[in-house]
Amino acid sequence: MTEIPEDIGKAWHLNKATCPECGTIVDGASKALGDGEGAPEPGALAICAYCYAVNQYVEGENDDLQLASFDMNELELEQRKEIQALRIWLASRPHPE
Repeated sequence: MTEIPEDIGKAWHLNKATCPECGTIVDGASKALGDGEGAPEPGALAICAYCYAVNQYVEGENDDLQLASFDMNELELEQRKEIQALRIWLASRPHPE
């Protein structure tokens, strides 16, 4: 089973983006997987904390990050397993307000 990283809680405030799957306005991001130290950049993946959809950050107007739907089949099997484990973990946590 994939282990959830200890530094998963590192968070950044973002300009408002909308989850393309559920329409929830997203204004923050947390580090979950990967080696990156900084805030999310275009191309980084995001999991919606409300519907658990996998999205990808894209550059929007005024260089703000926006979310676009992402096809998990673009990833290698091991990456898909890691993301699915994280989605299951998120679903087991208290739902955000």
